[in-house]
Amino acid sequence: MRNPYELNRKYNLKFKLNRKEISKGGAFVPVFNGKLFPGKERILLAGDAANLVDPFTGEGIYFAALSGIKAAELLLNSKTPLTDYEKFLNKNFLSDFRWSNFLRHLFFAFKKPFFKGMEKSEALLKIATDIISGNVCYKEAFKRFVIKSTLLPARFLNVTGVNKAGKREKSKGFSSLDI
Repeated sequence: MRNPYELNRKYNLKFKLNRKEISKGGAFVPVFNGKLFPGKERILLAGDAANLVDPFTGEGIYFAALSGIKAAELLLNSKTPLTDYEKFLNKNFLSDFRWSNFLRHLFFAFKKPFFKGMEKSEALLKIATDIISGNVCYKEAFKRFVIKSTLLPARFLNVTGVNKAGKREKSKGFSSLDI
């Protein structure tokens, strides 16, 4: 693959564009934080502007395209576009995004034990893979995780949350006892 910075430099030289460089950094992505923003009056927000970025995966392109199409359709065909759009967002995204947000907080609070669990259990690894690939909704993934985590060997619980005396140690991480 070619170096994009070098291509940008050559392009700027060729068209005498004052040698502006492409940005070398990223931008803030507003992931869902518990609330969707449908818009106001006849202005409907889509994608990132509507807070439609999956908190667990950071995915947003699909949600931007889907919400943009629906917003345009409702603006053209609905007598109450904002109300209908808000219903659409809540029906199609709100519940799954809330579960995603919950799992994100859970996962990042206990990253090490989750990875250890996935190393020891094919079933937990499959759940994680299904989440990332979009093959399962977050609520269903959480249900599967709870069922599978209770089946983990006792040594996993010792590593992640219960000491040998059976006492809960918060600094040790996550166990099925947290659920």
